[in-house]
Amino acid sequence: MRSIFVTDIALASILDSFGVPKRQTDPITREIRERDGRTVESGKWWFDVSTDDANEKAKWIIEAYSKARNWEEYTLDLEHPLFWMKGVLENRVANLHLYHHGATPMKVIEKGDRTVYIGPRLSQADRDLLKAKL
Repeated sequence: MRSIFVTDIALASILDSFGVPKRQTDPITREIRERDGRTVESGKWWFDVSTDDANEKAKWIIEAYSKARNWEEYTLDLEHPLFWMKGVLENRVANLHLYHHGATPMKVIEKGDRTVYIGPRLSQADRDLLKAKL
């Protein structure tokens, strides 16, 4: 069985969408390494390209995806499905980044029909005051 792996989750999602099958055993592997005193985790998505059709399709998608990183060239063909898929996945990545790094975490406390939202910058005195109002 011939197989390939990709480390880009967006590319793995596109390969899935175009019907390139994942390999049966261990389709996803996670590597955890120590680098400069930090734990770094990475993923590999493995695809079964043992048939000529799957192999050609995977090569075509990977090559097109690589070219898609050059938006000046790639945006010339707005009807190409990879153009839209790549755009959607980039928006997803941007939204996840906003969620993880830009959204203010709020603690939600509910008691009966009352709800209190407590932000991270609220002083302890104000927190206690809001909790008392419940």
